[in-house]
Amino acid sequence: MTIPHHPLLMPEILVIIANTCFPEWHTDISLLGDELIITTPESHNDLLACLLVCKAWNAIFSPVLYHTYARQQTIDVVSHATLARHAHLVRAFVCDHTEMRSDDSILPYHDIQFPNLDQLVLLDRREITQPLEEVVMTHVPNPTRLQRFQWRRMAFKKLEIPEPAIQTLLTFDHLKELGLFGWTLLDDRFPQILANIRNTLTTLTVSRLHGFDELPRDLVLRKLKVLNLHFAWAQSEALVQLPRVCPALEEVHLIVDTLFDGDVLAMSLAHNCPALKTLTYCEEYSMEFERGCFIDNHEYAALVASPQHLEFVRLGLPGLSEVMANALASQADSLVHLNLRMCQGQALDAEQMLKILTACRQLKHVELQDVNGTAKSVIEPLVAEPWACTGLKTLVINGYNQVESFPQPEPSTRRGRGTVKDREEEISQLFYLDQGWYLDPNDCWMSGTEYDSEVKRRLMVHLAPFQLERLQLAEVEFHRKEIIKLVDRDWEQEVDESTDED
Repeated sequence: MTIPHHPLLMPEILVIIANTCFPEWHTDISLLGDELIITTPESHNDLLACLLVCKAWNAIFSPVLYHTYARQQTIDVVSHATLARHAHLVRAFVCDHTEMRSDDSILPYHDIQFPNLDQLVLLDRREITQPLEEVVMTHVPNPTRLQRFQWRRMAFKKLEIPEPAIQTLLTFDHLKELGLFGWTLLDDRFPQILANIRNTLTTLTVSRLHGFDELPRDLVLRKLKVLNLHFAWAQSEALVQLPRVCPALEEVHLIVDTLFDGDVLAMSLAHNCPALKTLTYCEEYSMEFERGCFIDNHEYAALVASPQHLEFVRLGLPGLSEVMANALASQADSLVHLNLRMCQGQALDAEQMLKILTACRQLKHVELQDVNGTAKSVIEPLVAEPWACTGLKTLVINGYNQVESFPQPEPSTRRGRGTVKDREEEISQLFYLDQGWYLDPNDCWMSGTEYDSEVKRRLMVHLAPFQLERLQLAEVEFHRKEIIKLVDRDWEQEVDESTDED
């Protein structure tokens, strides 16, 4: 069977068809992750079975099978002859040096070139195991075709990128995504690399990058829309200046495990990035502070308030302070998606959260993670006033406690079986201390006396005017049909009670 010459059977269309059958096939090469997610041998077997059905299926599924070649992971799956025959289908090549062997020179792919390569990823554990220029010369005959390049060094020791590697990087003059991790770039090398791709670069990721002091005034990355900054130890302080050269910036993603100048970053975003829509802040464990790393509270709030029209915000917070609530409320005209996660065991200040809900009219998705309070202390303040976000579609409240605090049983003087019985009785009483609000994921919380909780009923009545599509409470999730049923039931109960009072 041969594939007829038809517009719908173009290679791009065939890839879409194949991806529909195997939507999770492609390797996930995360710009900020240390691990590569490689397809399993079972997936290989499934695809290989599809390839053997007929010539048409072979043409459809071959581009998916050979799209990503990750060395060391797939070395025993694909033979030299097979890989050489399908090298033109390889679009992403992951050169993992973290598991290099002494006989690396005889690996079966060492002399294969990938003429249509779009993405190149290099992972080095300590020293530079294989020079960049050698990798490119061996496997990338068309370096100008590369659109995504990531070079990650998996070590903390400072190491300068050699001059031959710099010259090779400058040949990648059509890059759309660039990621550099753990390198030293002296003098003006980093600005030179950026200037070489200023007309094509759309995503930039930097982590533990040091060696340069400032960015030139004439550098402008006109097409850069996504900036991933990992603030780690011994990095260049000039990284906070990057938004100054990105006038089209739309997304800023921060991963923080050391302090940085939040005021400078906030000013850069406010004065140079009018199109910024997304801001995320993820704290990492800091050896310096022995916990998650957060900048000064006022600097943090200024960072959130500095953009003019934020639509998506995801933050880790050491508690929701008044100044941060005011900063989030200042985005009332544009904020659509809000995700807040309380850290360091701090409880969510529900009264401050209420300020945000009564101010932000455009909110459609609200997720509150690890609120670290009881259901009563979190929910009751939230339903005290009507919310302005009448178009709310998603509400998630997770991580609250069942009770204020677990009572400590007094020491018993009795021994043996009597002591065990006393402890069982004390533990059994814990489940009724907070009006049965505790939601057991293995049980339906609508049944029995649990559903009669006053706090839950007030929440459902409060949600009656909203067209919620997803509600998640303490890991229990409900969707549109269940929500309508719950809201109608509580709304009728509220009306009946009002009639009885009259």
